[in-house]
Amino acid sequence: EGTIKVLIGTNVVESGANISWLDAGVSCGTGKENSVRRETGATFLELVDLPRWRLDQQEGRVKRFRPGVFVLCSPKSYVEREQATRPEIERLALTELVMHCVGFGLRTHELTFDYAPDPDKVKEAEQKLQRLGLIDDDCSLTAAGKWITGLPVGPETGAMLWHSRQTDCL
Repeated sequence: EGTIKVLIGTNVVESGANISWLDAGVSCGTGKENSVRRETGATFLELVDLPRWRLDQQEGRVKRFRPGVFVLCSPKSYVEREQATRPEIERLALTELVMHCVGFGLRTHELTFDYAPDPDKVKEAEQKLQRLGLIDDDCSLTAAGKWITGLPVGPETGAMLWHSRQTDCL
């Protein structure tokens, strides 16, 4: 009693956690999101300015159970920020999505998405999976593709493991 409790965090403050003792929240206004390196096509976590909807989510968590204080500590103001983040399906490579669909005997054009993937990016992902030896020309899983579907890795790493295994280098 008589103690003010402050939570300082990034996506912890905007998660589904319900923290009833919370009096205040401080946000640096940045967070990590998946991005793709243009040079290599590799996925990585990039530090980005949070869009307004994520800051609104953070503030809502702080004030969920009682009046509270939310402070944005960032040189970039709330109004200077984008309203929303582009969905990952529009930002990231689609090799994992295509691989999962093929594994279920589906093609991405057979599915309904809130944000439909770009057909050119789907074709690019299919071509990459074929080059990696994970799907054939009919978009069916190869032996390598079937083997890696049980592994907790992406297609690129899985293909590397498969080829290492085939050459007794694993």
